[in-house]
Amino acid sequence: MASLRVATFGCLLAMASVLPAAAQAAPPAIEQVLDTVTAGETFRGVALSPDGARVAWVEAVRDKDGRPTPRSAVFVADLAQTGGDINSPRQVTAHAAKAADNLQIAESDPVWSPDGRRLAFVSDAVGGEEQIFIADFSQPEPKPRQVTRLHGHLSTPRFSPDGRAVAFLYIEGRKGPAGPLQATARDAGVVGEHPEEQRLAVADLASGDVRTLSPADLYVYEYDWAPDGRSFAATAAHGSGDDNWYVAELYTLNRESGEMRSLWKPPIDVQIAVPRVSPDGHSIALIGGIMSDEGLTGGDVYLVPAAGGEARNLTPGRPASPAWLAWTSPARLLVVELADQDTALTALDLPGAKATTLWHGPETLSDGQGLGIALGRDGRTSAAIRHDFGHAPEVWAGPIGAWRQVSRANARFAPAWGEARSLHWTTDAGKVQGWLLAPPRMSFIDCMQYGCRSQLSIKPPASPHGRRVGRYLLYNAVK
Repeated sequence: MASLRVATFGCLLAMASVLPAAAQAAPPAIEQVLDTVTAGETFRGVALSPDGARVAWVEAVRDKDGRPTPRSAVFVADLAQTGGDINSPRQVTAHAAKAADNLQIAESDPVWSPDGRRLAFVSDAVGGEEQIFIADFSQPEPKPRQVTRLHGHLSTPRFSPDGRAVAFLYIEGRKGPAGPLQATARDAGVVGEHPEEQRLAVADLASGDVRTLSPADLYVYEYDWAPDGRSFAATAAHGSGDDNWYVAELYTLNRESGEMRSLWKPPIDVQIAVPRVSPDGHSIALIGGIMSDEGLTGGDVYLVPAAGGEARNLTPGRPASPAWLAWTSPARLLVVELADQDTALTALDLPGAKATTLWHGPETLSDGQGLGIALGRDGRTSAAIRHDFGHAPEVWAGPIGAWRQVSRANARFAPAWGEARSLHWTTDAGKVQGWLLAPPRMSFIDCMQYGCRSQLSIKPPASPHGRRVGRYLLYNAVK
C-alpha cells in the first residue's frame, strides 16, 4: 500500500511466547504466513461507474502456486441485486486466447465513461505493448475495442466530460511501468541528458487520433479534466520524473493550444498530489505536505483559484492527514484521511471548510493506488478495497458506511496472528499511536494474563507528516 495506513492485513507478524494450553498448538507454517502476507497485494485498482451500477477492479493474476504475479486482470460486477446478492463478477479482457495465456498479459487502470456504459482500461494483450481498450456495456456481450496504437507506457486513462475522448499519461518508447523503483534503460552518452518525460495525451474515440498535449520537457505526474473539457489541472516538473517530483508545481493545460501555465509553486518543503478541479471550474483542490515519496500522500488540503491567485490551506492544525479527495459539489469536498487509529471519510464544506465526519473505522480503504475510494456521481455511493488486521483485502461497494462485499478472492486466508490492539503513548515528540499484535490464537487479554514478553520496536512512518497525528508502525516480536 502506498500510504501511511497501519491497519493493514498481513503487514505484521508475531511469534508464540508463554501461552496457555489452548494456544500451545504448532505455530502457522511459514507457507501459511507468506500466503497471508501476499494476500494484501491481490487488488491493484478499483473504479465505480458514475451511476453506481457497476464496479470494476484490477486483480493480480496468480501463478500455479497461488501467489500473485506482476500480471493483472480486470473484473466487473453488476451491483444490481438478484435475490439480494450482487451479480457474479466477470473478467473483461482484450485477450482472445485461452484463459491460461492470461498469465502472460497485464490489464489495468479501469475507468468508466460519464454515462457509465463504457469501460476504458490499459492492456498489453496485443503485441505485448500497452494500449487503451474500451468495452461497451450497453451491449449484451461487451467486446473490448482497441483505441490506441502507440509504442510506450500508457497509464491513468480518463474520459472527457462529454465522453468523446480519453486522456492518458504517456511515455514514448518505454516498455513497462515507470517510477523510481522500476527498471530503466541504460543511459547512452551523457548520463541524464535525455530523461524520459511522461506527457499528457488525448485520444479521440471517433477517429482514433492521438494528440500529445504537454511540452516535451515536462514530466506530468497527475491530472484532472476541467468540467468544460477544454483544459486540465496537472502536477508536473521539468527534468527527470524520478528526481523532480519533490519540486512539482500545479499547472493548467489548455487542450486546444497545449499551453501550460503554472498556478502554484509550493514552498520547497511542500510536495503536492491529487489535483481535482471543482464542478464549476473555479477552483482546484489538492493535498500538500511533507511527503517522502510519490504516492505516500499526506499533509493538508489546499485550494487554488483556477484563474490564478494565492493557495489557501483549508485544514491548518487539523489532527488528521488527508490522502485522497474529490468534489461532491462546488461547495463540498470529500476527503479520505488518517485520523488517529482510523481511516475517516470527512466532508469539508466551503468556504469555511467546516469538517463533518461521515464514517470512520480502524481499517484501510484503498482505491488500489493508496488510501482512497472510488466515488459515484451522487457523492454517497462508493467502492473501495477494504482490509484490516482481521480481514484480507476484498472489494466492497455501496453507500458510504453501508458497503456490501463484492469480491471473494481472499476467502481462504485467515490471520496468522492474534488480536490487534491500538495503543497510545507519549514521547518527547508528542502523542504516538501504534498497534500491538498478540501471538497466534491469543487475545490481548490472554497475552497480559499469561505474561507474554514483548520486545517492541517502532518504525517511523515514511512521511514526516505522519508525526502530526502520531502515526507509527509497531512491530510485535513476542518472545
